Amino acid sequence: MEETRDIERDFLKRLGMRIRERRSMRGLSQEELGFAADRTQHYISQVELGKRNPSILTIRAICQALEMSPHDMLDGV
Repeated sequence: MEETRDIERDFLKRLGMRIRERRSMRGLSQEELGFAADRTQHYISQVELGKRNPSILTIRAICQALEMSPHDMLDGV
């Protein structure tokens, strides 16, 4: 069970890093991304740090705000 939690934690951290990288490439602040994705800056921060497990609908909203597909966001994560 512990191994599964480690895998999930690592996945969320990699996803968060991917979101942060894309946000930075687009020149957006966490607040701007949050506004565009209808989420708070705090929530975006928590996702980027791998501390939140975003729903598929939240991933979709973030991807739309970052102008990328969910497939591209999750590919290789």
